[in-house]
Amino acid sequence: MKFTMPKFSGGPNPEDYLSWALKVDKIYRVHNYDEAKKVAMASLEFEDYALNWWEQVQDLRVEQGLPQVCTWEEMKQVMRLRFVPQHYTRDLYQRLQTLKQGYKTVEEYYKEMELAMIRANVKESEEQTMARFLNGLNYQVKKITNFQPYKTIQELVHQATKAERQVQEDAKYSKFMSSNTRVTTPSASTLPRGPPPSGGPSSTRPPDPSSTRTSSSTPSFKPRETPNSFPSRDTKTSSIQCFTCKG
Repeated sequence: MKFTMPKFSGGPNPEDYLSWALKVDKIYRVHNYDEAKKVAMASLEFEDYALNWWEQVQDLRVEQGLPQVCTWEEMKQVMRLRFVPQHYTRDLYQRLQTLKQGYKTVEEYYKEMELAMIRANVKESEEQTMARFLNGLNYQVKKITNFQPYKTIQELVHQATKAERQVQEDAKYSKFMSSNTRVTTPSASTLPRGPPPSGGPSSTRPPDPSSTRTSSSTPSFKPRETPNSFPSRDTKTSSIQCFTCKG
C-alpha cells in the first residue's frame, strides 16, 4: 500500500499538530514498523520550525545524558507538551458550553461540536450530547425539531437538517408573497386629470378651443364698455355734451 507521510511545520495552532498526529497514527496502524523506524519516518517530514526544534531536542538529551526518543508514543508526548498548550482543553470546554449554530448550517454546527468533544476527550451519555446539540440550535430550527421523533444523535441531526430546509423554504415563500402584495405608488400618468387650480401656474394655460365652442342658443359674450369708449353710430347722442363748448 502506497502512502505519503504528512508534513509538519510546527505552526502555532494546536489543531495542526493534533491532525498531523492522527494521520500518522492511521499510517502506523496499517504498516507494522518498529518503533525506531516510526520515529525516524515521522521526523523526516518535519520542516521549518519543527525541523530545527526536533534536532535541538535530540541534542539537548544527549548533552544531559538522557536517552534518545526512540518510540512513537514518547515522541507524541514530547511534541504535545510543546505544540498543545495546557489551557487548550480548558478552552475547548468553554467553547462547548457557549457553542451556538448562528450562521452555520446544522451539519457544520454538529461537526464543530463533535470535533471539539473528540479533542477535549469528553465522555458523556448520548442523552447529554443530544441536549447539548439542541441547546445550540437556532430557535426556528429547534422549534420544529422538538416535535419530530428521534432516538439517537444521528437521527436528531437528520431531523434538524430537515427542519432547517423547512425554515429556508418558509423564508423564501414569505419573501415571495411580500413582493407580490407590495403596494406600488401611482405614477403621474395614472393620476386622474382635472381642472387646474385657480391662481396656480396652470391657470395661464390657453383655453382649449373645444371648450369655448358654444351652441346657437347660448348668448354671445359682450365686452363691458369703458368710460372712454366711443358709442356706436346707432346710439342716440342727445345726452352727450362737449366738454369745451358745452354744446
